This record gives sequence, structure tokens and C-alpha cells, in this order.
Amino acid sequence: MKRPVEERLADVEQRLNRLKQKEKLLRAEQSRKARNARTKRLVEIGAVTEKALGIELDTREKRECFLRLLLEVPAGQNRPRGEILAEKVRLSTESAPTD
Repeated sequence: MKRPVEERLADVEQRLNRLKQKEKLLRAEQSRKARNARTKRLVEIGAVTEKALGIELDTREKRECFLRLLLEVPAGQNRPRGEILAEKVRLSTESAPTD
């Protein structure tokens, strides 16, 4: 015997609510993983930068100075130093084999 339409609708609504809750949890997990990956990447970039510079960028003043240098347009160039470096990194990694 068929169940009444109201009961079937209530079941569908319950399943829909469970799926929405599951979607919410999965999206939160996805966001958490993305944040963790970004944090890891930023820490690694900071470590590589400090190693390349040979100094610790441990004060706001040092970090701001470094940023100004990256944003500065060198004489004879039409783009900021950071943009030039980014292009060199991009080009060298595009042609390099991946691990």
C-alpha cells in the first residue's frame, strides 16, 4: 500500500535537509584545506625569501622595505621588480619537468 503523499514529502524534505547539512560540512572542510594550503605556502615563501636575502624579515619595517623594493620600477624598466621576478619564476617552472 502506498504511503500518503504528505509522508513521502516529509521523507524527501528530511533527506534534502541531511544532504544540505552534508554539503555544508564538505564545503567547510574544503575551505579549511584551502586555508591550510595557503598558510603552508606563505610560510614556505617567507622561509625561501629570508634564505635568499640572508636576513630575517622579522619586523614590519623590514617587510615594508622589502615590499617597496619589489614594487619599485628599476631604471630602464617599465615594470615593477616583483613583476619581473614573478615572470622569471613562471617561465623557469613552466619549462622545468615536474616531480
